[in-house]
This record gives sequence, C-alpha cells and structure tokens, in this order.
Amino acid sequence: MVATGPRSNSLAENQKGALTAFRQAAVAQQEAANALRDSFKKKIRILAPLVYSSSRESERRVEAASRAAEEAKKRLQEERHARSAEKAEASKRMEAATTQYNTQRRALSAQLGKVKQENEESTKEFQKLLEDRRQETLREKSRMEKQLNYARSEAARLKEELQKSTKEVEDGRRERALLQRKLSDAECRIGELQREIESLRQEEEAKESMGSHADPEVSTRITNAVALNSSNNSSLLDSIAFGESLLTDGRSSFDASLTQTAMGSKKTTNAKAPSSTAVAKASAARTTRTAATARTSTRIASRTVEGVRGQARAAATTKRLSPEPKKRARPRATSQRQNVAPVRPGDL
Repeated sequence: MVATGPRSNSLAENQKGALTAFRQAAVAQQEAANALRDSFKKKIRILAPLVYSSSRESERRVEAASRAAEEAKKRLQEERHARSAEKAEASKRMEAATTQYNTQRRALSAQLGKVKQENEESTKEFQKLLEDRRQETLREKSRMEKQLNYARSEAARLKEELQKSTKEVEDGRRERALLQRKLSDAECRIGELQREIESLRQEEEAKESMGSHADPEVSTRITNAVALNSSNNSSLLDSIAFGESLLTDGRSSFDASLTQTAMGSKKTTNAKAPSSTAVAKASAARTTRTAATARTSTRIASRTVEGVRGQARAAATTKRLSPEPKKRARPRATSQRQNVAPVRPGDL
C-alpha cells in the first residue's frame, strides 16, 4: 500500500484533468452551436426582406427584358428587311459589274491577242532584219579582209618596186658618176689639146709676123692635133650621147616607177591603217626626194654635156685653118656639127 500510493494519486489527478478538459470542450462546443444558431437566425432576419424585394425586382426586370426583346425583334426584323433590300441591290450591282467585267475582259482578251500577234510579227521581222544585217556584216568583213590582204600584197609589191627603183637610182647615180669622171677626163684632154693648139698657133703667128712661110712640120703637128682632137671629140661625143641615152632611159624608167608607186600608194591609202598610210607617205616623200635628186643630176649632166659640146665646137674651128699666113678662112661649124648629136628637149 505504501509503495503504490503516489502512483494512484497521479492517475486520479490525470483522470480529473481529462474530465475537466472534456467538460470544458463540451461547453465550448455548446456555446459555439448556440452562437451559430443565433447567427443563422440573424442572417435569416436580414436576408428575408432582401429575398422578397429581389423577386419583385426580377419580375419587373423580366418584363422590361421581354419588352426590350420584342423591340429588339422588331428592330432586327426591320434590319433584316433593309439588309435583304441592300443585298438585292448589291446583287443587281454585282451582276451589272460582272457583265461589264466580262465585256471588258473579252475586249481586253481580243486586244491582247492582237497585240501578241503584232508582237510575234514584229519579232519575226526584227529577227529577219538582224539575220540580214549579220549576213551583210559577214560579207563586209570578208570583203574588208580581201581588201586588207590585197593591200598587204600591194604594199609588199610596192616595197619591192621601191627597192628596185632605189637600186636603179643607185645604179644611175653610179653610172652618172662614171660619166662625170669620163667627162672630166675628156675636159682635161680637150684642155690639153687646146693648150697645145694655142701654142702651135702662136708659133705659127709669130713666124707669119716675121714674114716667113709656115713650117711644114708645125702644120703637120697642127693637122695631127686637130685630127686627134676631132677623133677624140667624136668618141667623146659618142660617149656623151650614149651616157645621155642611158640617163634618159633611166630617168624614164624611174619616172614610170614613180608614177606606178604613186598610183599604188593612192589605191592602198583607203584600205590601209594609219600606220601604213604614214609609211606610204614617208616612202612617197623619199621617192620624191630621189626623183628631184635624179632630175637635178640630169640637169647638171646636160649642162656639162653642153659645155663639152661648146668646147668641142670651139676646138673644131681649128680644123679649117689654112696653112697660108694671110688667108684665114672662116671656120664653118656645119662640118663639125655633123658629128654632134642633136640636143632634144627631152634630154634636158
């Protein structure tokens, strides 16, 4: 008993506390139920008039809504009639527009077909013109190529002719130099013979002035000198005539080559390029200078020939001298002129 006393007291106390707590909870639950009941009653008392008033207002609202619905139906019906009228008008307009559109579309289709046909015809014509132009261009190109080839061959030929002409001019110059040397030698020989004749003539005049007769030896020497002079003059004149003929032939051939070169340069001027034209002009200028030099040389040679002929005529007058001291016959140049070739205008 002593051992279990405090434990039983604690259990009792615990039971008492639990009962007390249960009682307190039940009281609190009862109070909450009473409070809930009271609050529900209060709510009913508050909500009852509101419910009655809201029902009357809802009826009024329903009536007003029905009246508004009827008015809305009437307005909707009127709007439907108006819309149907507008729709019929719009359909009529649409049909008219569709008819006009179809008419315009058919007209435009016909115009488009006509334009397409004209376009095709113009395209064919343009293609034909283009093909004709191309063929003409090809023909013109071939013609220009032929002209260019001809101009090149002509230029080569003219170049060869120019080289030949230059060579002939050089040969003519060498021949002219040779003839000039021959002429100078002949002039020297004629001068020596003239000096010898003059010395013999002075001796003869001195003897004549002294009243003596002419020395046969001196007369023989004069005759031999005159004969030698005549033969030398004849050979010299033959050489001069031969040189003149050579110069005349060379000049005529040179003039012919110059004329042919000028004609060829004129023909090839239009077909050649500017560089070829410059070359042709330079060649023509060189040819002109060469021709002028040849003509000048020909004139100098002709003047030299004329001087030699004058000297030959002066020397030929001694041939007709008489051995008698006081009978001097006037020399006739006709006999000596028979050995001299006539001077032609073309030789000068």
